[in-house]
Amino acid sequence: MSITDYNRKAQIFTKELPPEAPYIKPVDLFDKYGADKIFPLCGMYINTKGRYGDQPVIYTDKFYVNAPSHMLKRCQDLMEDAKVVSDINNGRCGFKIYAYKDQSGKKRHSIEFVNLADPEDNSINVTADDLPF
Repeated sequence: MSITDYNRKAQIFTKELPPEAPYIKPVDLFDKYGADKIFPLCGMYINTKGRYGDQPVIYTDKFYVNAPSHMLKRCQDLMEDAKVVSDINNGRCGFKIYAYKDQSGKKRHSIEFVNLADPEDNSINVTADDLPF
């Protein structure tokens, strides 16, 4: 490891949300929109100040989504992939929420990334009234 590995990384995603944008749990999106709704993926980051360690956060053009902790490595890998970052910045990526049962049988929710064929197809019309809280 080099000392330069500890330098602050530059912002890699071109879209940013305002600080007051809401954070939403995957379960709330799933309950409101179901499993078939595709949301635009505008960026992601790793919250390093979480109560339970590092936590991935992804975001749309309207809100942040607290991604499950099992997605941490995947999100780190995606952020290091120049092609994926370019595709996200050009509106070619999205995500859906899906439900599954964990080893104890408890229902959980996670995120499935999807390719968007046309950047014009990734807009969602979500207003504050549509949000699940």
